[in-house]
Amino acid sequence: MLRGMDHLSGLVLFLRVPQVEPHRKGCARRIPREAIGVDHIKAYRPRLLDFIRVHASDFTGVVAGMNLDAARLGRVAEFDPGRGKQVRVAHDDYAIERVRDLLENAVVRESDAALGDIGHAINSDSMLIRLLGVLVAALACEANLVAQQRPELNDGDAHGDAPYLVEDGWTALFNGRDLAGWHGLGQPNEWFTARAIFWDRLLGPTRLAGIGGPGDRMLNGPRGRTVNLVTDQKFGDIEIYLEFMLARGSNSGVYLHGLYEVQIFDSYGSTEPVTSSDCGGIYHRWIDNHGVGGSAPSRNASRRPGEWQSYHIWFRAPRFDASGKKTENAKFIRVVFNGLSVQRNVEVDGPTRAAMDIPEAATNPIMLQGDHGPVAFRNVYWRGLREIVER
Repeated sequence: MLRGMDHLSGLVLFLRVPQVEPHRKGCARRIPREAIGVDHIKAYRPRLLDFIRVHASDFTGVVAGMNLDAARLGRVAEFDPGRGKQVRVAHDDYAIERVRDLLENAVVRESDAALGDIGHAINSDSMLIRLLGVLVAALACEANLVAQQRPELNDGDAHGDAPYLVEDGWTALFNGRDLAGWHGLGQPNEWFTARAIFWDRLLGPTRLAGIGGPGDRMLNGPRGRTVNLVTDQKFGDIEIYLEFMLARGSNSGVYLHGLYEVQIFDSYGSTEPVTSSDCGGIYHRWIDNHGVGGSAPSRNASRRPGEWQSYHIWFRAPRFDASGKKTENAKFIRVVFNGLSVQRNVEVDGPTRAAMDIPEAATNPIMLQGDHGPVAFRNVYWRGLREIVER
């Protein structure tokens, strides 16, 4: 559940009323009591719905599709999910009055900084849930918050085979319902499937939220600080395609064989020269407390946080002789990032930093990093390595 006032302060930021007392730019202003009511709150439904979407994972009473668990919300609201726009608000006069007091006393400033001292309005998590319940009941009349997030048709690129949508031979690594075929590398494992992923540039830029339940996206928990996720299956030479979404500042990675990382990082807008730590890089090894090797991407192809991005990777496993001695290093034959080639024929002579504690081998699993900020994945497919056709 939400703790503290940072999220609710952000919520109040958008409850601005046209009829306010005169003020100078940068000065505080108060919302007059006569402007506060259900009609006024409903007028701000779109903005507050965005807030609810972003922080859905924090609302312990909100479940898939934004139906409300009335018991968890102090019997504040009940939804008719079939009809969508029918909402009944139960009587919770005390919570409603506290919402009015909160809005009346809220100080709204001309910045996105912390807004006044309104912490006194809430003194417990249970009270916060009641307040949120009133707001949700008044505002969330649209039942279907799961937008049509169909992936855009990716019909290939100029550097190799088209991905799974237009060519045969691909097998899904993620079944689109649950995490069968994957396991967490330790505990606690907070990865979950979601029907939709939301990101908000203003209210929650460093977070992702998901509408839970069976779904075709997977998210690394409500905080983005959980264990790594590993396939049950092992692979040798492999071509893999996947899509991912980052919050601002997030850091993740896809480890081929659980050992060799293609970096996933929020590099959008960076003006610095790219390094192996940027998105699209082959991460460096870590030897004697120093980064060694690695391969920077040929360009910064990163998209904004909150947008789906894609990797298309051709990987050749290391080779071993009959005695088990390695005869050839692992190699990234090609990495295509958001449709642009960023790596070609990069050998890795050993595991990169933060790899699984397993030996190099002819076959090993795939690992997704989950401990360095919110990241979501979808459309994870693989097939046996094929010859790359230049076009």
